[in-house]
Amino acid sequence: MVIDKKLAIKKYLDIIKEFDKENEGIELFFPRFDRDFTVKFNHLIKIPFSIHPDTLNVSVPLDPNNIKEFIELPTLSDFLDDPSKINEYLSILKQWRK
Repeated sequence: MVIDKKLAIKKYLDIIKEFDKENEGIELFFPRFDRDFTVKFNHLIKIPFSIHPDTLNVSVPLDPNNIKEFIELPTLSDFLDDPSKINEYLSILKQWRK
């Protein structure tokens, strides 16, 4: 499958915005960016739901109690094809805040 990265990222961000309208502010879950992230283009910070620019893998929070069940990272295409897949990872993220 060939994906236009800019279009895919725009659509992904639209999904996040739509989810944000229906749920808690998703920006509350993200840590502040560090200096290298804002200055260097090759620095990838592992914040939840960040997208790797080359592989289009999405960084997701992991449940430490079920780490052995984790098989592979979802891709941007996975979330674009089925936006509801993000709910599993958002529930894990909410557990981190407790």
